[in-house]
Amino acid sequence: MSFSGGKVLVNVSDIIKEPSWQVREKLTASRVKAYRTSYNSGADMPPVRLADVRGALYLVDGWHRMAAQEELSRKQVEATIMPMTRKEAMWAAASANLTHGEAYRKDERRKAFSVFITTKQHVQRGKPLSYREMAAAFGGNPSHVTLRNWIKQDFPDVFRALEKHRSGEWSPDMIQRREVPSEEVFALGKVDELLAKAVGHARAISAPSARRRLAAMVERAQQAIERGAVYAATPIENDDF
Repeated sequence: MSFSGGKVLVNVSDIIKEPSWQVREKLTASRVKAYRTSYNSGADMPPVRLADVRGALYLVDGWHRMAAQEELSRKQVEATIMPMTRKEAMWAAASANLTHGEAYRKDERRKAFSVFITTKQHVQRGKPLSYREMAAAFGGNPSHVTLRNWIKQDFPDVFRALEKHRSGEWSPDMIQRREVPSEEVFALGKVDELLAKAVGHARAISAPSARRRLAAMVERAQQAIERGAVYAATPIENDDF
C-alpha cells in the first residue's frame, strides 16, 4: 500500500516506534509540552513521517509530535507514508534531524553516523565516498576529520578498506559486511520479543473474567495475523482548493 507521500490519517495503534531507530537518548519534555499545546489550540502542525516496510508502518520523523498526540489520547494522527526498505527507513529515522528540528548533540550525531555506515550510505555505485564527501552527505557537521576518527574507532574494518582505497588498493570485497537483518528476520525477532513480554505480563492475570478477556485478545491477534490484515489510512483532502 502506498500513498506517494500524500497526507493521510493513520491509526496510532498501527504505528511502530522502533526504539533502536531513535537516535536521541530521550525526548525533550518541554518540546512535547509545546507541541501538545499547539495541537490543543488547533495549530496547523506538520504530519509525522512513516515508512511502509513490507506493510509495517515505522515512525521515521516526528517523535516529539507523536508523543504529544499520544499524551492527548488521540487515536489517529496525520502522516505521510513512503515505501522503504529497512535500511532506507533506518537511515531516514537517523538523518531526520541532521538538517531540521532540534539539533542532535555530538554523541547523538555519532550514533546517527553509525547508522550511516551500517546502512552503507558511505558506498555509492560500488565505491566508497571520500571523507569529505561523507561529511557533505552527513550535513556538514562534524568535519571530515572527525568522521575519519569515528570510523577508525567504531568501524576499524571499514577504516582499513577506506585507507586501502586511498592508496589505490581497492576491490568491492572490501565494502563493509556488517549486514542489516532482513525485514522478515527483524520482524520475527521483534514479535518473539514482544510475545515473551506479553506472556510475562499475563502471569499477573488470574481472575476468570480477566483471563477470558485475555483469551479473546489473543484470538483477535491471531486472526489478524492469519488474514494478513493491512493498516488503515484515510487520505486527507487538500483544503486549499
